[in-house]
Amino acid sequence: AAPFAARADQLKIERLLNLLNVTASQRFSAADPQRFGLDKPLLRLAFNAETLAFGGLNPISNEQYVAAAGGVYLIPPQAAADAYGKAIDFADKQLLASTEEPIGFTLPGLKLQRDDKGKWTGAADLSQDSLNAFADRWRNALASVVQPIAENGKGEAASLLLASGKTLPLRILRQAPDLILAREDEGLQYHFPAAIGEALLNPSAKP
Repeated sequence: AAPFAARADQLKIERLLNLLNVTASQRFSAADPQRFGLDKPLLRLAFNAETLAFGGLNPISNEQYVAAAGGVYLIPPQAAADAYGKAIDFADKQLLASTEEPIGFTLPGLKLQRDDKGKWTGAADLSQDSLNAFADRWRNALASVVQPIAENGKGEAASLLLASGKTLPLRILRQAPDLILAREDEGLQYHFPAAIGEALLNPSAKP
């Protein structure tokens, strides 16, 4: 109803696409949709020209009635579990895309830079291994919640320098009780538990 651009959670998308390969245990005539709870479907999914409508559960087998291709089929109810959610639930919770490698950080009280030889500068009290691990924490940062940004332009400015040469601006909307980082280029904000948030802002913190 209201599409938006975002990196998709590939695992959830693959599970939805697997619906096209589900084997039904039984097939029924579609002449009486009310019998199967399909007069008012719980959910409709469209795959190109194919539309699936999901109805009620069979009281004996606990399988779900699905209307497709002119018939009604019984399939495992968990097959469509991911589809019962909001559109934002399909956004990737990974803060950085797989192609985004940070080689520089401008964060509150911290400025780090990796040179062409792979050496980090900006935190002489930390080992190169510790700083490499810090960069890896950012590369692998997985949010607990992703939401549309509530207020653009709010929060403390921060940025990452990527290996591609691009500077990725961020905003720190909140540090406690959890860390909320906004990517205004995506229009999304990423929520991290306190321990992960501390590890992302402080390279000497224990992840």
